[in-house]
Amino acid sequence: MGARVEIISNLLRTVLNNPSLYRIPKIQRSFVWNWDKVKNLFESLYKGYPVGIFVFWKTKEYIPSDPIVGTNKEQDEGETTGDYYYILDGNQRLTSLILAINKKR
Repeated sequence: MGARVEIISNLLRTVLNNPSLYRIPKIQRSFVWNWDKVKNLFESLYKGYPVGIFVFWKTKEYIPSDPIVGTNKEQDEGETTGDYYYILDGNQRLTSLILAINKKR
């Protein structure tokens, strides 16, 4: 499957509804953005500016990983028999959005 366009709100809903399937591989750095960067992301979204892309690797293979920050879902190897989605690009942006949404709940 190739690239596809996804509305950010749909992506966030999908991640929040399936937190055990969306993972951050150990090769990715931890969440490091400060609140100014998070604010700038939301300002860009509000103004309709491009905010970059999210790149996920879809595979049935479990690799050592962490849950996406803010989803509060730990996972044991083999918990699912479906696909895993490892975020390869966009971790800081996705984490910022998830944290902001969960803070409102």
